[in-house]
Amino acid sequence: MWSNKAQIMSDVSVAGTELFSSAVVLEDEEVAHVQVKADFPGTPTDDLTVSVYGTLDESSENWDTKYHAQYTIEKEIDPNSFSIVVKDLRKFRIGCVRSGSTDTITVNAYYRKSKSRSV
Repeated sequence: MWSNKAQIMSDVSVAGTELFSSAVVLEDEEVAHVQVKADFPGTPTDDLTVSVYGTLDESSENWDTKYHAQYTIEKEIDPNSFSIVVKDLRKFRIGCVRSGSTDTITVNAYYRKSKSRSV
């Protein structure tokens, strides 16, 4: 059974500095379905780079400096949404940054959690 949809980034203006979502905690055997929506400017030149980072800490987080996974949301479709599944991390957040040096991209991100099911 999936949890209610929750927002972890809300109309964030992403440019040249990586910006981070709220953290999501996964309990035993939980997975998170994360959807990131990128709204590009009128004539975009940059894609959006989305990275997943983990931490073991409950508070005073010591976030990984190397991403667990990284994805590109391409500028050719506007707006463009991309889904990922995050598992095997106790606590994670996503980081978003433009791929070049021109655009400001509006980003929203959501997730739902569920218990993992073996196939």
